[in-house]
Parts: sequence; structure tokens; C-alpha cells
Amino acid sequence: MLAFDSVPAEKMGLYMGIFNFFIVIPQLVAASVLGFLLKTLFGGAPIRALTVGGVCPYRRTARAARARREIRPARFPDDQPRRQHDAFGRAPR
Repeated sequence: MLAFDSVPAEKMGLYMGIFNFFIVIPQLVAASVLGFLLKTLFGGAPIRALTVGGVCPYRRTARAARARREIRPARFPDDQPRRQHDAFGRAPR
């Protein structure tokens, strides 16, 4: 991993263990909760959960595309375009 190139060799085990937490803990949570949700929401049929998981990205993409069309540039009441400011609130020159 690129991030581990800057870690001192004597601390490598510690950082690998911390990194491993970010892999293992979500898997443990999923294993303990998703079985219950599968039985409760989908009647124990995994194909229904897979179908919902497959359809959701397409629905979200369609909603994002529709929302993007509805966004219009913000204008002042006198119909002058807004001036862009940098991160410190300064207007361009």
C-alpha cells in the first residue's frame, strides 16, 4: 500500500492492525445484522435483497440526473451573476 511507505518499520505491525479494524469490524456488523434484516424485510429470500441492491444504483443515478437538470445558476434579484469568492471570502479582481 502506498500509505505504508511512509510508516517506520517498527510501527508497521501497529498500523496494519489498525487498518485491519476497518476491514473486520464492518464485516462483523454485517454478519450479525444482515441475516436478521434478510429474514424480516425480504422473507428469507436472498434473491429479493440482491434485486433491491441491483436496482438502487440505477434509481439513484436517474434521480441525480433529474436533479442536475433542475439546478439553475444562482442570481441576484437584479439579475446580475454572483461573483465567485475564494476559500477566504475574497472576491476575484
